[in-house]
Amino acid sequence: MHKFLNNFTISQYNLSKGRIHTLLFAHFTHIGFLSYVLDTLIVYLFCQNLMQMFGPVYIAKLALMSMAIGSFMLMLQHSSSGMQRPY
Repeated sequence: MHKFLNNFTISQYNLSKGRIHTLLFAHFTHIGFLSYVLDTLIVYLFCQNLMQMFGPVYIAKLALMSMAIGSFMLMLQHSSSGMQRPY
């Protein structure tokens, strides 16, 4: 469980240890299978029309950028409250 928390959770501690990949991998963690299925379905339905308009490469870049920015903003929020580790 400790290895999972180090590699799939975003925190200032993980970034200070050089775990930059957690900026993206944190978005692939889910509470349960239903959470994963609903998230996947929503993304699929939402991105179908966008992929037809902008193309799949643009959508992939947009998704990766939004994951990194979202994780960074969450980390800033946690660091302002004094939270160093997510567990």
